[in-house]
Amino acid sequence: MKKISNSRIEKANSQLEYLKISFNNDRLRIRCRRETIFIDKTIHPATTEGLNACLAVCKAIEADIYKERFDPTLQRYGLNGLAASQVEKSEADDTNTLISIALSSFDAKRIWEQYKTLKANTPQSSKNAYWNITERTLKACPPECLSLDNAQNLLGWLRNDCK
Repeated sequence: MKKISNSRIEKANSQLEYLKISFNNDRLRIRCRRETIFIDKTIHPATTEGLNACLAVCKAIEADIYKERFDPTLQRYGLNGLAASQVEKSEADDTNTLISIALSSFDAKRIWEQYKTLKANTPQSSKNAYWNITERTLKACPPECLSLDNAQNLLGWLRNDCK
Protein backbone atom coordinates (compact mmCIF):
# COMPACT_ATOMS: atom_id res chain seq x y z
CA MET A 1 0.00 0.00 0.00
CA LYS A 2 1.30 3.39 -1.02
CA LYS A 3 1.66 6.19 1.53
CA ILE A 4 0.10 9.53 0.70
CA SER A 5 1.69 12.98 0.58
CA ASN A 6 0.76 16.24 2.28
CA SER A 7 -0.36 17.64 -1.07
CA ARG A 8 -2.94 14.84 -1.40
CA ILE A 9 -4.25 15.70 2.09
CA GLU A 10 -4.43 19.40 1.16
CA LYS A 11 -6.32 18.55 -2.04
CA ALA A 12 -8.81 16.43 -0.08
CA ASN A 13 -9.26 19.22 2.50
CA SER A 14 -10.02 21.71 -0.29
CA GLN A 15 -13.17 19.66 -0.96
CA LEU A 16 -14.35 20.03 2.64
CA GLU A 17 -15.76 23.01 4.52
CA TYR A 18 -16.15 21.97 8.17
CA LEU A 19 -14.07 18.83 8.53
CA LYS A 20 -10.35 18.55 8.03
CA ILE A 21 -8.17 15.51 7.41
CA SER A 22 -4.65 15.30 8.86
CA PHE A 23 -1.94 12.77 9.65
CA ASN A 24 -1.76 11.07 13.03
CA ASN A 25 1.34 8.86 12.89
CA ASP A 26 0.59 6.33 10.11
CA ARG A 27 -3.15 6.95 10.19
CA LEU A 28 -5.57 9.65 9.08
CA ARG A 29 -7.51 11.82 11.51
CA ILE A 30 -10.70 13.74 10.88
CA ARG A 31 -11.55 16.84 12.85
CA CYS A 32 -14.61 19.03 13.01
CA ARG A 33 -15.00 22.11 15.14
CA ARG A 34 -18.30 23.95 15.03
CA GLU A 35 -20.40 25.65 17.67
CA THR A 36 -22.17 22.44 18.63
CA ILE A 37 -19.95 19.71 17.16
CA PHE A 38 -16.40 18.68 18.03
CA ILE A 39 -14.97 15.52 16.48
CA ASP A 40 -11.39 14.34 16.69
CA LYS A 41 -11.16 10.78 15.41
CA THR A 42 -8.37 8.72 13.86
CA ILE A 43 -10.06 6.35 11.43
CA HIS A 44 -8.04 4.99 8.47
CA PRO A 45 -4.45 4.12 7.50
CA ALA A 46 -2.50 6.85 5.68
CA THR A 47 -2.81 5.21 2.27
CA THR A 48 -4.57 6.18 -0.95
CA GLU A 49 -7.43 3.82 -0.11
CA GLY A 50 -7.59 5.19 3.44
CA LEU A 51 -7.73 8.76 2.16
CA ASN A 52 -10.56 7.93 -0.24
CA ALA A 53 -12.53 6.24 2.57
CA CYS A 54 -11.81 9.12 4.96
CA LEU A 55 -12.94 11.69 2.39
CA ALA A 56 -16.18 9.76 1.81
CA VAL A 57 -16.90 9.74 5.56
CA CYS A 58 -16.18 13.47 5.82
CA LYS A 59 -18.46 14.28 2.89
CA ALA A 60 -21.28 12.22 4.44
CA ILE A 61 -20.88 14.03 7.78
CA GLU A 62 -20.82 17.44 6.10
CA ALA A 63 -23.89 16.62 4.02
CA ASP A 64 -25.77 15.74 7.20
CA ILE A 65 -24.57 18.91 8.91
CA TYR A 66 -25.92 20.97 6.00
CA LYS A 67 -29.24 19.12 6.15
CA GLU A 68 -29.36 19.55 9.94
CA ARG A 69 -29.61 15.79 10.47
CA PHE A 70 -26.16 15.08 11.86
CA ASP A 71 -26.03 11.73 13.69
CA PRO A 72 -24.31 12.34 17.06
CA THR A 73 -23.82 8.58 17.56
CA LEU A 74 -21.64 8.55 14.40
CA GLN A 75 -23.07 5.12 13.48
CA ARG A 76 -24.43 6.43 10.17
CA TYR A 77 -20.84 7.16 9.13
CA GLY A 78 -19.40 3.78 10.13
CA LEU A 79 -17.29 5.18 12.96
CA ASN A 80 -17.73 2.25 15.35
CA GLY A 81 -20.91 3.70 16.82
CA LEU A 82 -19.04 5.96 19.24
CA ALA A 83 -21.69 7.88 21.10
CA ALA A 84 -21.53 11.63 21.36
CA SER A 85 -19.65 13.02 24.34
CA GLN A 86 -17.81 9.74 24.86
CA VAL A 87 -14.12 9.36 25.62
CA GLU A 88 -12.51 6.15 24.44
CA LYS A 89 -9.01 4.72 24.27
CA SER A 90 -8.61 3.03 20.88
CA GLU A 91 -6.60 -0.19 20.87
CA ALA A 92 -6.18 -0.10 17.10
CA ASP A 93 -4.01 3.01 16.99
CA ASP A 94 -3.50 3.71 20.69
CA THR A 95 -4.72 7.31 20.45
CA ASN A 96 -7.17 9.14 22.63
CA THR A 97 -10.43 10.03 20.96
CA LEU A 98 -12.65 12.73 22.34
CA ILE A 99 -15.98 13.38 20.71
CA SER A 100 -18.21 16.04 22.14
CA ILE A 101 -21.52 17.11 20.67
CA ALA A 102 -23.81 19.93 21.83
CA LEU A 103 -21.45 21.40 24.40
CA SER A 104 -24.18 23.57 25.82
CA SER A 105 -25.75 20.44 27.33
CA PHE A 106 -22.60 19.78 29.37
CA ASP A 107 -21.98 20.82 32.90
CA ALA A 108 -18.71 21.34 34.73
CA LYS A 109 -18.93 18.04 36.63
CA ARG A 110 -19.44 16.04 33.46
CA ILE A 111 -16.50 17.75 31.75
CA TRP A 112 -14.36 17.11 34.83
CA GLU A 113 -15.25 13.39 34.77
CA GLN A 114 -14.32 13.18 31.09
CA TYR A 115 -11.06 14.98 31.76
CA LYS A 116 -10.17 12.55 34.55
CA THR A 117 -10.90 9.61 32.25
CA LEU A 118 -8.78 11.10 29.48
CA LYS A 119 -5.90 11.89 31.85
CA ALA A 120 -6.05 8.70 33.92
CA ASN A 121 -2.27 8.28 33.77
CA THR A 122 -1.62 11.60 35.55
CA PRO A 123 0.95 11.24 38.37
CA GLN A 124 -0.57 10.75 41.81
CA SER A 125 1.22 13.84 43.14
CA SER A 126 -0.63 16.03 40.64
CA LYS A 127 -3.89 14.32 41.47
CA ASN A 128 -3.35 15.00 45.18
CA ALA A 129 -2.27 18.61 44.64
CA TYR A 130 -4.87 19.74 42.09
CA TRP A 131 -7.58 17.18 41.48
CA ASN A 132 -8.77 17.11 45.10
CA ILE A 133 -9.20 20.89 45.10
CA THR A 134 -11.28 20.67 41.92
CA GLU A 135 -13.40 17.84 43.38
CA ARG A 136 -14.12 19.84 46.57
CA THR A 137 -14.94 22.99 44.60
CA LEU A 138 -17.35 21.19 42.26
CA LYS A 139 -19.11 19.57 45.25
CA ALA A 140 -19.56 22.92 46.97
CA CYS A 141 -20.72 24.76 43.85
CA PRO A 142 -24.49 25.37 43.51
CA PRO A 143 -25.99 23.19 40.73
CA GLU A 144 -27.28 26.18 38.76
CA CYS A 145 -23.69 27.41 38.36
CA LEU A 146 -22.40 24.15 36.86
CA SER A 147 -24.14 24.44 33.48
CA LEU A 148 -21.97 25.84 30.71
CA ASP A 149 -24.89 28.07 29.80
CA ASN A 150 -24.36 29.73 33.20
CA ALA A 151 -20.58 30.06 32.99
CA GLN A 152 -20.75 33.67 34.20
CA ASN A 153 -22.58 32.52 37.34
CA LEU A 154 -19.86 29.95 37.95
CA LEU A 155 -17.14 32.56 37.58
CA GLY A 156 -19.00 34.92 39.93
CA TRP A 157 -19.40 32.17 42.50
CA LEU A 158 -15.73 31.23 42.26
CA ARG A 159 -14.63 34.87 42.68
CA ASN A 160 -16.98 35.82 45.50
CA ASP A 161 -18.49 32.87 47.36
CA CYS A 162 -16.01 30.01 46.99
CA LYS A 163 -13.92 29.50 50.09
